[in-house]
Amino acid sequence: MEKFFKVQKTRMKRMLLSSVIVVSLLITVVPVYANDTFIDWDEDTKMDAWEVLEITDWASIQESLILDKSPACVSADVSGYVRKYEDKIRKVMEYNDDIVIISNVQVELMLAMLQVMGGEHPSETDPYQIKNWFDSEINNITPEKSIEYVLNRLLDAHAAHPSEIAVSYNKNDDALRSVIQGVMYGAKYTHNNPEYSLENSNNYYENNKNLYENRGVKPMKNFADEVSKLFSTTAISGTGEFTHPCPGMTYQSSYFGEIREFEVGGHKGNDYAAPVGTPTYAADNGTVIIAGWSDSAGNWVVIDHGNGLVSKYMHHSRILVSQGQTVKKGQQIGEVGSTGQSTGPHLHFQVELNGVAVHPDNYL
Repeated sequence: MEKFFKVQKTRMKRMLLSSVIVVSLLITVVPVYANDTFIDWDEDTKMDAWEVLEITDWASIQESLILDKSPACVSADVSGYVRKYEDKIRKVMEYNDDIVIISNVQVELMLAMLQVMGGEHPSETDPYQIKNWFDSEINNITPEKSIEYVLNRLLDAHAAHPSEIAVSYNKNDDALRSVIQGVMYGAKYTHNNPEYSLENSNNYYENNKNLYENRGVKPMKNFADEVSKLFSTTAISGTGEFTHPCPGMTYQSSYFGEIREFEVGGHKGNDYAAPVGTPTYAADNGTVIIAGWSDSAGNWVVIDHGNGLVSKYMHHSRILVSQGQTVKKGQQIGEVGSTGQSTGPHLHFQVELNGVAVHPDNYL
């Protein structure tokens, strides 16, 4: 593991040096040849620079600069009970010597694995159920020890992955699934199977099942598949063009900017009157940042579409999405109701740009 992170640090040094070289190559509008670029450089320096340029892993740089920097680029579609463990997972990571930088993607992966291992309502003492999956004789389990046990298995599986096939936490592909399945089976599986498939997982279990039977456990052969269903690693950014959130409305009962006695500064959205139970839909791609109760908004949903654009949906009778879930444009998120401060069944639809309410019709 120590060797793995030394490699990552070396990559960052290469990235900085490579950036200097690229800038020097692009600083003029006319073609620049290598010999012109390296004027006054001695031969050893030239060779070092070209070697760095040649061996730099540009794909990894792109991922580190773009994909892994946005908290919305990854999400685990887990229950609210599982989401409550997010802070505990981060704290365990902070005290782990093998982790140099704690990234959101690692936390989200740990949450996805938690729901698969521990269910939607994890045990308070052993949330990952390590006695059930790894060793029935383990005692004195605490939530922190349960998290640390699985985290170490994740790091071990990643370190054991053969270097010829790159593993990125930002790509939910067969290489990453090999690491995930290695959490369940052990690092040896990942080392011998750099790309996951259900077939090689089944074969590995059949060849090694005595090891698990001796520990009184029966590992999940399709663990990687189950985790992948909950672990989304592609950011779904908004298009900026909204579909109607309540096409089944009866009529529009209120308009943005309308002055009403009980509101200060005018109405901040559009109201669409509809019978209770009428479906409501995500106006655009995005990530659910709120899905719950508010005394004024009732059952409400808030979706972050990126670039400062947010949409809000209020007064539902029922919500069909959860916080942290990634949704697509036109996906049903709830049903019309009259909860909170409401005088009748309707959907209050509000759009905000950088925290300021704007006219929804500009985006519909």
